[in-house]
Amino acid sequence: MVMTTLFMARFPSTVIHRSWNDSIKQGVCSEEDVLPGRLRVKRRARNLYRRLHRGFFPSVSDISTSPPPRLSFTKPNILPTPNENHPVMSDVARSTTTEGSPRDPPSVLTPESNTTIQSRGKNRAPLLLRGQFDHHVQPVLPRRMSFPSMDFLSCYAIAVNEVNAAGGRIVTAPTNGAAGVLPSVLKYFLEFISEDPENDTMTFLLTAAAIGMLYKRGATISAAEGGCMAEVGVACSMASGAFAACMGGSPEVIEAAAEIGIEHCLGLTCDPIDGLVQIPCIERNALGAVKAVTAAQLALSGDGVHSVSLDEAIAAMRQTAKDMSSKYKETSRAGLATSVRGAKISVTVPDC
Repeated sequence: MVMTTLFMARFPSTVIHRSWNDSIKQGVCSEEDVLPGRLRVKRRARNLYRRLHRGFFPSVSDISTSPPPRLSFTKPNILPTPNENHPVMSDVARSTTTEGSPRDPPSVLTPESNTTIQSRGKNRAPLLLRGQFDHHVQPVLPRRMSFPSMDFLSCYAIAVNEVNAAGGRIVTAPTNGAAGVLPSVLKYFLEFISEDPENDTMTFLLTAAAIGMLYKRGATISAAEGGCMAEVGVACSMASGAFAACMGGSPEVIEAAAEIGIEHCLGLTCDPIDGLVQIPCIERNALGAVKAVTAAQLALSGDGVHSVSLDEAIAAMRQTAKDMSSKYKETSRAGLATSVRGAKISVTVPDC
């Protein structure tokens, strides 16, 4: 009996996971440049994936190896005076005036715009200083945050929803318009965190299904009834709870993660431009996936005790859906659907 139960759980989870993986691969492998429809939305998953360099589908990770354009470096005639009252800029100024510094050579790039760019080493890009040294607010060092794993998370979600927008094969989870959240979070977990992919896949899918059932019975998973909070919001809640379960969270922590996932999506409207599941749906799935992981991390950092229970959040969602105007329920009669120039086509019979 136990083996039969495990087989019954493993087989559908394997099929679903394979379908999710195929839809992600189809999205990042697509050779099409734009999505169908008069909006002419550009596909981004392929370029996003290739930009990340270390892809998990080798056939599409071939980055162009052409050398970057060479820059000419010259030494400036006048160097900025160190400001001892500004610790960051004083360090920068000292690094430019100190000869033979092993970390920051004194070479700078001086383009026609009179903006000084300091070289930061052989393998690092030049540093652009924004601002003027004679101003009481000293120039600001540019900062670029890079989280490759989180970039993959967004890329996966965008890939699935581009496949959906192009009429490709996806898995409804919980709807077509929100089909990118769960696959992206699961693949993110398997590729960057998991040590037991088979068991984690079953845990993720079964937990997500249990949470989704609560929304189906207690509220709705249709944007035509509850706006986008019923689609991307529910998907975010399902993914955050499933992520917490795979991380070894207790039932209380899993519930807290699912509640955080939906709590901050309450009132989210569904107002697709031209009635197409493209804008803002594709990007919204990427944000939903990132929010799901963040919600799970918040729950895992606590003790499972949360001010709002999941049942209370579902009840609030149900009431919000009842009070929400039909203009914001997939009918494209308000919001972005009407504020964007040229987007005036309303969907009289919403169908998700």
